[in-house]
Amino acid sequence: MVIYKTLFKDIEKNKIHAVIDVGANVGYASKMIHYLFPLAKIYAIEPVPMSKACLDKNFTNSRFFHSYEFALSDKQGRVKMNIAE
Repeated sequence: MVIYKTLFKDIEKNKIHAVIDVGANVGYASKMIHYLFPLAKIYAIEPVPMSKACLDKNFTNSRFFHSYEFALSDKQGRVKMNIAE
């Protein structure tokens, strides 16, 4: 948490209305962002189905949180993701 407080120390809490967490994994960063900016809506993007399921469990019934299961790239199309066990 200290890292997040240091990174965002100069930002006024009420001026952040939306945050996009790309590669959200299970939501650790999203939780910290919500703690620091409680009024912000968080849009979390996580392409790995198992991680996305955990992410959603960590934010059950949260009206500020929205998650999406896809990946971002500079190219349009579909690719197969390889996930190590």
